[in-house]
Amino acid sequence: MCYVKEQSWVVTGSWDTSIVFWDLRSSQRSLTIDNIKKKIFNLSHKNTLLVCTLDNKHFRWYDLRNVNQSMTDCMSAFQTQLRGLDCIPNEDGFAVGSVEGRIQIRYINKDVQDKRGFSFKCHRHESKSSHTTYSYKSESDIYSVNTLRFNQQFGTLASGGSDGELPVVAMDFNHTGRILAYATSYDYSRGYDRDALDKEKPNIYKQKICISDTNVLQTMFPFNFFFSFENAISSTFYIERLIFLKLPTLLYA
Repeated sequence: MCYVKEQSWVVTGSWDTSIVFWDLRSSQRSLTIDNIKKKIFNLSHKNTLLVCTLDNKHFRWYDLRNVNQSMTDCMSAFQTQLRGLDCIPNEDGFAVGSVEGRIQIRYINKDVQDKRGFSFKCHRHESKSSHTTYSYKSESDIYSVNTLRFNQQFGTLASGGSDGELPVVAMDFNHTGRILAYATSYDYSRGYDRDALDKEKPNIYKQKICISDTNVLQTMFPFNFFFSFENAISSTFYIERLIFLKLPTLLYA
């Protein structure tokens, strides 16, 4: 689900294989896209760009100025389910994650994608036991990327995964980009687990972002990434294994 401020739309995607645009001024449907024929897992929007991920490991994007005539469908580079999606702030493309501990940066323009598109591994740890959450031709414990969010002020990317003591399942920055709110709960990565459900109850936290603690790389990427913060909590957020959270403040339990 996402909100399109310019048209006062709430856009919802569902496992019923449709995308519906709801007009908040009238509580009525403004538009329905019902020819997708695949379950919709994620939606993200920035200005005129709307992107969704599907259960066949494809993603689609639409130009909101002409939704019915502007669909593009593309296969992802990942072999497993897509999870986590957010558009780049300048709407040139988007970031998408997967349950195999990877993130892909995908650009809308094919020439730009060929030059700058890339993917990288994340939310992985060296295996210390015979049990791994997910392992594919690897000696690492591989965890799902559950949520992605670009900082609108600084163009940085945050990822939340299942590799902490408490899985991070959702997050967002405030309008200044200086506060990050995120939610933790059991994510069913181990199936139904009564002990995990009792231990990993839903909580919401907020975190102040300390810009002075960051090390920004400007030459490697077309937009900046924060690469380090101090005093990380056990529910880890990081890019390329480097953590960037300090101890949180509990908002809701």
